[in-house]
Amino acid sequence: MDGADARFLCWFFLVDQRQKPRQIEFARLNMTRTVMSKRKLRALVMGGYVKGWDDPRMPTLSGLRRRGCTAAAIRDFVSRIGLSKADSTVDTALLDACIRDDLGEKAARVMAVLHPLKVVLTNWDADKTLTLTVENHPKHPEMGSHTVTFGKELYIEQEDFMEVPVHREGKVLLSRGKGLGRRSVLVQKLQVGAQMIAYYRTEAIE
Repeated sequence: MDGADARFLCWFFLVDQRQKPRQIEFARLNMTRTVMSKRKLRALVMGGYVKGWDDPRMPTLSGLRRRGCTAAAIRDFVSRIGLSKADSTVDTALLDACIRDDLGEKAARVMAVLHPLKVVLTNWDADKTLTLTVENHPKHPEMGSHTVTFGKELYIEQEDFMEVPVHREGKVLLSRGKGLGRRSVLVQKLQVGAQMIAYYRTEAIE
């Protein structure tokens, strides 16, 4: 109910003394970097800018569910922000944290390279491969495991390599001439040409 309609309803019941219902109004949920106005959201739907109210880009319950947000994460978010009668704005990072906390206990870990950069191990035999076992969840071994094949040619994310590394908080980058240990594999030296060449110390692989 909009504010004007609510005020008219209050005025009507003040004039009509036969019944005085109890009415409590709470502030609308506002989130940073998010359009929450129903009129503006309806304009996006009617204008064809989105594919409907359940479009994953929409801040609706159906949109959140299609985006992969679980019902438990939404309930956790609502319980954390509570109810308020004063206008306030909630950071979207809180919703992301609730989704992360919920999926972190349920979702299996998988790996994918979206923007691949080829890595060739020059001191590795072309017909030699290793099969590594990786847990599906580090805290729940009952969720099983899967295998990853390690061979002469590998692929990493392009953003994980920089010729001149720039320090990023909480992120380790591959760079020219810099060693890096990760999951029992030690990168000893990197060179950049037509493709990235990596020299690996095979004794570091158990």
